[in-house]
Amino acid sequence: MAASLHQEQWQAASFQSVLRNFTRSLTNEQKNQFSGTTLEDLHVAIEEVQQRQALEKRLQSMSRLKRFLEGMKEYDKVITVFLNSSQILAFVWGPMKFLLQTACTFSEAFDALLDAYQQIGEHIPLLTQYEHHFRNQPHMASVLRLFYEDLLDFHWKAMRHFKKPMWKQFFHAVWRSFDTEFGSILRNLRIHRELVESQANITEFAELMRNQELTKSILEKQEQEETSGRLGKWLLAVKQFQTWFRQDSYSNQLLWLTGIPGAASLVVEEARKLSGVAVAFFYCKHQDAERNTFLAVARGILAQLLHQDDNILAYLYDERSKSGQPTLQTATLARKLLKLTVKNHQKVYIIIDGIDECDSGEERRNIVTTFGALCQPLNPNDVVPLRCLFVSQDDRSAQKDFSGMAALRMTEADMKKDIKAYASIWSSKIREKFELSLKRQKKIEDEITDNAEGMFLYARLMSHHLYSQNSVKTLDHELLPGVFPRGPARLEEIYGRITRRLLGASDTLNSDALKLLSWLVCAKRPLRWNEIQCAVSVDLDEQTVEWQDRRFRVNHKDLCGSLVDIHSDYSVNLVHRTAKGYLVENNLVDMAFAERSIVSLSVGYLSFPSFEVYLQADELELYLSLGYYGLLDYAYANWSRHVDKMLSLRHPDDALQEVAEALSIFADMYWSPPGTKVSVPKSVIDRLKPIAGEDNTERIASAVYLSRKQLLSSPKPTPEEIPLQLEITLLSLLK
Repeated sequence: MAASLHQEQWQAASFQSVLRNFTRSLTNEQKNQFSGTTLEDLHVAIEEVQQRQALEKRLQSMSRLKRFLEGMKEYDKVITVFLNSSQILAFVWGPMKFLLQTACTFSEAFDALLDAYQQIGEHIPLLTQYEHHFRNQPHMASVLRLFYEDLLDFHWKAMRHFKKPMWKQFFHAVWRSFDTEFGSILRNLRIHRELVESQANITEFAELMRNQELTKSILEKQEQEETSGRLGKWLLAVKQFQTWFRQDSYSNQLLWLTGIPGAASLVVEEARKLSGVAVAFFYCKHQDAERNTFLAVARGILAQLLHQDDNILAYLYDERSKSGQPTLQTATLARKLLKLTVKNHQKVYIIIDGIDECDSGEERRNIVTTFGALCQPLNPNDVVPLRCLFVSQDDRSAQKDFSGMAALRMTEADMKKDIKAYASIWSSKIREKFELSLKRQKKIEDEITDNAEGMFLYARLMSHHLYSQNSVKTLDHELLPGVFPRGPARLEEIYGRITRRLLGASDTLNSDALKLLSWLVCAKRPLRWNEIQCAVSVDLDEQTVEWQDRRFRVNHKDLCGSLVDIHSDYSVNLVHRTAKGYLVENNLVDMAFAERSIVSLSVGYLSFPSFEVYLQADELELYLSLGYYGLLDYAYANWSRHVDKMLSLRHPDDALQEVAEALSIFADMYWSPPGTKVSVPKSVIDRLKPIAGEDNTERIASAVYLSRKQLLSSPKPTPEEIPLQLEITLLSLLK
């Protein structure tokens, strides 16, 4: 009896946890509005919608809601055994009522929403027939919680679209992608329905749960470790910053912050803590054409805003199709898309760092004036959702561009307060781990603070390095006056300590750490953890993806320590751009070898049978379920970019032979002569000769050239110009 009571309490707590996660995304007004909604209230609202549509002579078939409501009625009866269902289901009835009342003003949107509920209803089993099974198999009761999680996920995604100020304008573009938008939810519901109908045993259920929780613990642990000491209280207390940062303030929406590099990341982290806010960040980089122009900034900001509101994906795709630009190529279109995307958010914070690193003053002025204009209302009474922060060094040329804008200057003394707080937290952790005295802790805190000289990155790396020591003896050695990194070269010294520690480990860890660091150094965009796991699982000899046997069983921190971070989208990045510089300049990462390896991996992987043209639907489903397509997005988009980079580097004699063979197989598998004559520049052909051979030069050169053109140039290649049939497989997967 006691065990049964304990099980019911645990189930109730798990439902409450799911509900808490959902309500965090709601405003206080929405929480109050939804919390008291009953099934009867929903039926009244449905009746009112029908009456309104009847009066306006535009009745739509509301019978499509019947299967969903029947399934939910039985769901209600079953979960009543475990908890107070009225409180839990109020957050299904409430959002559903909101969506129906909002969408009913737009016939096409309402029709699409009814179809969505019909599809979900078809995936919810009639549960009362399994009630005995739920009572006698405690693990199966957890499936009820998974159904609830899926329902809240659907309503969160749907409300995210219908809450937008301009949802009607975006609807036609957005809702065509309905199957993609909600496909994962429907798949989850189907899996959970099959668990119920098959009355899965506890082993099968446990395997499903393990797969769903794969990376959550890694991210949560990192967030806990890095929360404290990230943003100085001095900055939060400054009136100019408060005026800019506060959500209810509509003056000084532009702010120029000057001083120590790296301050922007602190503001980004603080902005991301705000509820209902979109945050986009861009770091400009000197002599990097992809990071120092207005178009580069616009692409980067749009990509991040899209990631936080993928409802606009189809709209942006439509604009791309109409423009004929495979990537954003004109400032006029960039301004139009930025304006519409920003207006579709309730609140947006954009932080642009290193803007003084733009190669020309014209590009810098273009960035400042464009984002400045976005902050200006069209009419005096309009509320502009955007706040924009520019971070740069304080030089004369920048002053002209930012004249008239609120400015805030950071000093080393200001940053020192942050560093001291951070060092205090980590010295306390070090004291606890090694059982040190308070006096010793204070000395460690002072050493870190004083030698950082205003550089937060140094304080962070040094704190983690000291904490990672294995004994008091090695800690004592690292703290010796002649050993402790200090002076102008202190950052390079600490990188050296970290890499020697990592790469001095076992041969396996050494090899895996170098492999991951090499990929991060060469990556054309941030790699997600699942892409990294798929990459290490690839067996090029057997042409298989062996997730079970080959994936890392340790996390990114175990492999690369404080040199890497994982972000909320599960992308893994080097901790700072200086880390990449250190690894390359000190020959720890051999760029030529790394690029050869990535090219061989990418084209070899894309040559697997899982990518053959015209695979049957059941074959695609099988490969999909086995995780074969985890690296597809990155490999397809970037293989030709890695070929270009590889050929710009020097290689030992015969080092390119393996790459040449892989490219030859790749070209043979997918080559389809273009329908129109393609003029490949002679410079491209000459550059590719060392790896293409006489017989394959034309095919490989055309494939590389047109793949790059498809991604980076305008106008995009016509269908007749696409030489690789691999795109047919991609289209099949998208369907």
